[in-house]
Amino acid sequence: MSSAEIIGSTNLIILLEDEVFADFFNTFLSLPVFGQTPFYTVENSQWSLWPEIPCNLIAKYKGLLTWLEKCRLPFFCKTNLCFHYILCQEFISFIKSPEGEARVSLLKSNWWWCWRDSQEDDEIGSTRNLFPHLDNNCTGRICMICSVPGMMSF
Repeated sequence: MSSAEIIGSTNLIILLEDEVFADFFNTFLSLPVFGQTPFYTVENSQWSLWPEIPCNLIAKYKGLLTWLEKCRLPFFCKTNLCFHYILCQEFISFIKSPEGEARVSLLKSNWWWCWRDSQEDDEIGSTRNLFPHLDNNCTGRICMICSVPGMMSF
C-alpha cells in the first residue's frame, strides 16, 4: 500500500491533528476549481467556509467531515500536493531522527550568512571579489553559503 493510499484510508479527524497535513489539505481545498472553500484552523480545531453561507444553511460538522472524506480526500491523494506532503513528512521525520539532528547541527556549523546590499558593496568591496564562484544573482538577497559546493538563496 502506497503512502497516498494510506492517507486516503485514514480517518480525516486523525489526519487533521497533523498541522502539516492541515496546511497541505487547506491549500488543496482552496484551489479555484471548487466553488465553496472549507478552511480548517488547527489551533481551535474549527472549520470555516468561504464564501460564508447563510446561517440557516450552516452545515453540520459531522456532515462536512463525511463529505470531505468522501468527495475531496481521494482527489487530494492523487495530486502533487499529496506527494509534496509525503516528502515533507519524510524530511521532518529525518530531521527529528538522531542521524538527522547530527547532520543538521554539523551543517549549521558550516553556514555563513551575509546580507549583500548595494551600499555595503560600496563600503566593503564587492562580495564577488571574495567569492568568485558566486553568480551575479546574489544582489539584494540573503545568501546562505555552505562549505558544501553550491549555494542556496532565499
